[in-house]
Amino acid sequence: MIPQRVVLVRHGAPDVEENVPPAEWQLSACGRDAATSLAQRFRNFAFDTIASSPEPKATGTAEAIASQLGLAVEIDQGYSEHSRRSLGFLTQEELGSAIARLFDYPDSLVFGEETASQAYARFCAALERQSAKSAHDILVVTHGTIMSIYLSRVLNIDPLPFWRSLKMPAAVILEHGKMRFIEPTSN
Repeated sequence: MIPQRVVLVRHGAPDVEENVPPAEWQLSACGRDAATSLAQRFRNFAFDTIASSPEPKATGTAEAIASQLGLAVEIDQGYSEHSRRSLGFLTQEELGSAIARLFDYPDSLVFGEETASQAYARFCAALERQSAKSAHDILVVTHGTIMSIYLSRVLNIDPLPFWRSLKMPAAVILEHGKMRFIEPTSN
């Protein structure tokens, strides 16, 4: 059980390069600006650090937020995206179909190198580790699919519409079994 407020942030928009694996994409300038703007919405939280997936688009987002809040970034493999490194670049249509299969068959290996259930267990273990380190609020920068898998189970929501609704960046606060979205401030 995680008693703190948990803020899950989907990384900002990456620079998409078809010849580079998605797990290696860097955060774009627009993504960095949006993450910096989003950080302003976190001023009333008590974070010790920012936990992040090791993927460059996530660490770039975490670093942009951390620079505004004066926090350190801790990398944790547990916050990585659902593992699908072997697949390479997919069109939006191909990705959407594969994600739908992943959500429909969470205990079967239908997409990538891990099932949705395996990804969920990995993510939960990372949150438990983070919670054990701090009595304060938790801020995690992660990815859309793993966020959708996690939140669909803890909040009993349909993961596919949630996944489709996520922006880059997107932030969700979990508190007392309820979820609310935070958006970047307008400039």
